[in-house]
Amino acid sequence: MERAYKTLQRRYRRDTSQLHYGKGLTETGETRKVGDVFVRLMVLERSELKSAFRDSNFGTAAEANRRIEHVFNELARRTSAGTRRTVELSQLFPESGSSDNGSVRILLLASAGCGKTTLMMKFCPLMWANNELWSDRFDLVICGELRNAEIRGASGLGDLMGGWSRLGVESTDERQRIVDFVADNPHRICVILDGLDETKLQTCSSYVQALVRGEELSGIRLVLTSRPCDDVFNLCEAYPFSKRVELIGFLPKDVEVYVKRVLDEQKA
Repeated sequence: MERAYKTLQRRYRRDTSQLHYGKGLTETGETRKVGDVFVRLMVLERSELKSAFRDSNFGTAAEANRRIEHVFNELARRTSAGTRRTVELSQLFPESGSSDNGSVRILLLASAGCGKTTLMMKFCPLMWANNELWSDRFDLVICGELRNAEIRGASGLGDLMGGWSRLGVESTDERQRIVDFVADNPHRICVILDGLDETKLQTCSSYVQALVRGEELSGIRLVLTSRPCDDVFNLCEAYPFSKRVELIGFLPKDVEVYVKRVLDEQKA
């Protein structure tokens, strides 16, 4: 278990510590350290996902999803931070000891470009690896992008972590100890799956499908990110989530801060 923990930490420090910019915001297309340029993104709790637009007929599935995202964005723009509870990342999950016997599934919705992948696939795992976020809550934080065929086809915990060999876990006994630990302490495991809207759930392995529906690894803490779309709303109706949150991106006052940090790094 210790080997897997340390290997994941090293991987996140190596692979998630940089943001890559194409030409435009930077002159030549460069990288920036996440910690140097990251500005807080606003996450709000959302109690209802669909009442404003789900009853309308939007035509084809593609037209429906475009219209859903448009309405979603309009609602987000009209919502001030004072009308819904702001969710701090440190408080995303229940307090330790609360609902430890049941899975906690959290859906994070955001429109394209709001930063959900950067937040959940770079910033959060890097902060965990540096013992600055969730380190007292989780012994393993496992991240995977559903656009990745290897993640979609995962048949077990080792596949979600990129394969046992990449973790340096070669012996069958050591693998079994990790599996047993997860079975005995599921609330100490966080799995983040990014981009539910980028794949059809039925094209994923039975293991991943069951994980998304809350039927596999009972008791774990699972975060799913997605753009708002009809398939996701259908999933919410069939398999309700413990919590639904919405990432609305930067507050207006923080946009200038972010751009200055990127450009100041470029001048340095």
